[in-house]
Amino acid sequence: DPSLNLRAGQIWFTLAQNAFMAGKLDDAGRYITNALAIERAVLDPDNRTIADALSMQGQIFHGQKRLAEARQSLDQAIAIYRRAFGRPHYLIGIAEVYLALVESERGRTDAALRILDDARHNYDVSYGKLHANHGDLLVNRATILNRAGRHAEARADCAAGMRILGETLGPAANYTRSMAAVCAGMQGR
Repeated sequence: DPSLNLRAGQIWFTLAQNAFMAGKLDDAGRYITNALAIERAVLDPDNRTIADALSMQGQIFHGQKRLAEARQSLDQAIAIYRRAFGRPHYLIGIAEVYLALVESERGRTDAALRILDDARHNYDVSYGKLHANHGDLLVNRATILNRAGRHAEARADCAAGMRILGETLGPAANYTRSMAAVCAGMQGR
């Protein structure tokens, strides 16, 4: 029964997400590999469920510093999302934020910033209003700028991102506090 196989794939995906969030990247990598194997066996290659798994795989590879593999998984996820949605969508933006971080770590600051511009467009169109992901994007943009030695721009983007996170999630939210720590840890402060 394909629905049972798909359910197994979704369970592996959830296990991968949980392991990723717990910082257990090797476990997460094994789990997402299992999820993708099952999903690819039972779903059309352009199904967005596969894109979700590829996006998670890209995030895991990024965490493991396997940048070429992260780029490949994220590129595939973005391509599937674009075909599946046929318009800007926040899931494209989320994958692009990770792709921008990968490109930054590969020394490609300009490419990373262009990717973030497209991610912002996807958020703008998809949400139609200010969302916490806009704040997250700005903090990640600041991380990229800081890595490139552009500290004044990084500080400005961190401040703007933190304002958005404060307005959307609230200043006491765990994610807001974790992003504040990212900003506080940047060079040139």
